[in-house]
Amino acid sequence: MAIRDGLLIEVEEERARERAREAAPRGKGRRKAAAAQEELPRQRQVSMVMAVLAVVFIFVVASAYAFFTLRQDHPGPKLVLEMAKAAYAPGEIVNITVRLENPSSGELQVYELSTTKKFSLQIVNESGSAVASTYGQGQNVPTRIEVGPGESEELGTFEWNQTVEAVEGGNVTYEQVPPGIYTIQASLEEHTELWVKKNVLIG
Repeated sequence: MAIRDGLLIEVEEERARERAREAAPRGKGRRKAAAAQEELPRQRQVSMVMAVLAVVFIFVVASAYAFFTLRQDHPGPKLVLEMAKAAYAPGEIVNITVRLENPSSGELQVYELSTTKKFSLQIVNESGSAVASTYGQGQNVPTRIEVGPGESEELGTFEWNQTVEAVEGGNVTYEQVPPGIYTIQASLEEHTELWVKKNVLIG
């Protein structure tokens, strides 16, 4: 009786192990299940990275918008070229005034220069060759320029008689420039981030 009971127990245990083996995933099934479990952390990492990138993008866009809005509300200083008219007859004197303007509403603009020369100016023809320019370094005397909010200051004038230097046989002469469009370029001395250009028609 005891032997038979023991055999029955062994048979039941073997059947239980067989059922367990049949219920367990096999071969590719086990590998797929393991791969799926490993894929979950990677998907979470990708989602976190995408979320961080989205936050950074929003921050950059918001910062750029605030910056350009501030620049529009508080424009910075600028150089201005003033002439009596936009076109001149050949031989007519062209008087050019260089002015520094501060259109902001609350900031005093201060510029320290090492000499008395306040601006550089050059006039070029349509091919880009210079026909006239300021020269000399001014006196070695420190110069301070202050422009208050909403104010402007005249930096100086330049008189152009529409001639260009020519050298023939060692002799220097000045000839009338041909008709065309000429570009006047100017910048604040020692502060070339402030510059301006303007066209003038000769002829």
